[in-house]
Amino acid sequence: MTSDFESSTPYRRTFVLAVPKERAWECFADPGERSAWLAEPDAGSEDHYTTAAGSPGFSVVVDEVVALERLRWTERHVDPADRIEICVVFEDADTGTRITVTQARFG
Repeated sequence: MTSDFESSTPYRRTFVLAVPKERAWECFADPGERSAWLAEPDAGSEDHYTTAAGSPGFSVVVDEVVALERLRWTERHVDPADRIEICVVFEDADTGTRITVTQARFG
């Protein structure tokens, strides 16, 4: 199977939320807040997720936490064996908080 996706090319998305940095951070770092936009871990697990298609899914390892500045984690997929690193950076902006999400895939 071929793909146009280059595994060494990270995906980057930057946007501004019209909220203070503390509130933006809470949306990512607080499990209760995060559950509003991200799937919950599998029952009985804190770090394993099953995909919507029911495949073995992936586990999540938090690699770095710098409160109010940066949150970085790795998704370790089972089938196909793959690793996705995600980094979220929080910066003050004139109208709220600038958030940059970078996702890099390593297979």
